Amino acid sequence: MDLRATPLVRCLRAALLAAVVVAVGSFAHASAGGVMPGTATTLTLYAVVAAGCAAVLGREASAPRLVALTVGGQVAVHGALSAVAGHTAAPAMAHGPHGGMVHPGQGTGSGAPVPAWLAHGLEDVLAHPTMAAAHVAAAVVVGLWLAVGERALWTLVRLARCTARTVLARAVRALGLHPVVLLSLPRRTRVGAVRVDPLPLLPVWSRGPVRRGPPLALLPH
Repeated sequence: MDLRATPLVRCLRAALLAAVVVAVGSFAHASAGGVMPGTATTLTLYAVVAAGCAAVLGREASAPRLVALTVGGQVAVHGALSAVAGHTAAPAMAHGPHGGMVHPGQGTGSGAPVPAWLAHGLEDVLAHPTMAAAHVAAAVVVGLWLAVGERALWTLVRLARCTARTVLARAVRALGLHPVVLLSLPRRTRVGAVRVDPLPLLPVWSRGPVRRGPPLALLPH
């Protein structure tokens, strides 16, 4: 059963996922010696991440998708914070004479300028590979945890949907509205319903032997 999320459910799921992604990315940025930006910048970043999450959460998200969103979101948030706020103790070689740009090929005439935040991130990963792997592993665990909650949520939605249909069908039959409901359905749907329930649409008390009549003693002789 392929279900689409309502706008409210989509926004709530996107808000939760964005909060987790921004929190994990901010922790990774702070643990790498990064400076946290102001409240307005953080809220703007959160809004952008939430909008991106809402765009891909129209239906139930699988575990690989949530893991990819969590890991990729962590890297994106870390990079955005590095570009906006920078780091407290950036290496001296990460800053060149052109406003925070590094030229890998300086002195040789080759290579394109690299942003300081990107150079810092690459150097940090190369200098601390274990820490980088730990951050990725933590993001994977968080993504799997979110996948468990996602599956539980959609299981409840399906159960509620089936329960509501069953209760509605029983209420319709109990109130004797079954013929009215069938007549109000389109012709295509009505044919399918007749095939499933070929019995005549008569009340239970009216169904009985066809040849039943008055007692013989009451018949005129």
